[in-house]
Amino acid sequence: MVTTSSKAIAATGAPVLQVIKKVIGPEDDCTDAVRDSTDFETRGIYTGESVKYCYWVTNTGGDTALDVVMDDDMGAPADPAMPIILTGLT
Repeated sequence: MVTTSSKAIAATGAPVLQVIKKVIGPEDDCTDAVRDSTDFETRGIYTGESVKYCYWVTNTGGDTALDVVMDDDMGAPADPAMPIILTGLT
C-alpha cells in the first residue's frame, strides 16, 4: 500500500514550501483534479505493476524560494539512471 502525503516545510526565511505527492496509474495524468482529489490518497500496487508519482510544490510563503531541490528517497526508482524529474518549478 502506498500512501500519499502533503506537508509544509518551513525554509530558512520567509518562503514556505507545501509539497503534495500522489500515486496514480501509469495511464493517468498529473492534473489539478488529481492534486485536489481525495481519491488518490492510497493505492494497492501489485507485483510488476507500474505507477506514476505526481508532485506539486507550492511556495505559500511571502518571499521567493530560490534553488529548490527535491529528492524523494521513498519513491525513487531502483535505477539511478531513471531520476525523478520535476517540471514547472519556478
